[in-house]
Amino acid sequence: MSKWTERFMVIAQDVATWSKDPKRGVGAVIVKNRHIVATGYNGPPKGVIDRTDISKERKLMRTIHAELNAILDAKMDLTGCDMYCTYMPCAQCMAAIIQSGIATVYIPLFQPGLNTAWLASWEEAETMASEAGVEICLL
Repeated sequence: MSKWTERFMVIAQDVATWSKDPKRGVGAVIVKNRHIVATGYNGPPKGVIDRTDISKERKLMRTIHAELNAILDAKMDLTGCDMYCTYMPCAQCMAAIIQSGIATVYIPLFQPGLNTAWLASWEEAETMASEAGVEICLL
């Protein structure tokens, strides 16, 4: 692993700590030519209260995933960019990654606290990435 890849993964892991999710913070960093374009973590949209008095299902509906948050934060053409993520993106986030033009997604091989409920979504994300020519690099 290159020193730059290692650095950007460390930053993604740090960004993940900004999440208020008590079970799993997720971080994403978008990079172009070794410059950070945007960061994102999982949480509610701007101005929406991060409520603790609602069901898990409602909370999930109010959450933007780290990858999509980073894409929305970038506000620029992301063609050819790389994304560093602390976990494998779900299918919906991979669709946004593909649509935005991101070329490569870096994820750690070991992902602590994996929730296998996401397995089908991750498999679909991997299939879509392959079909669209987005490279997934396991670190």
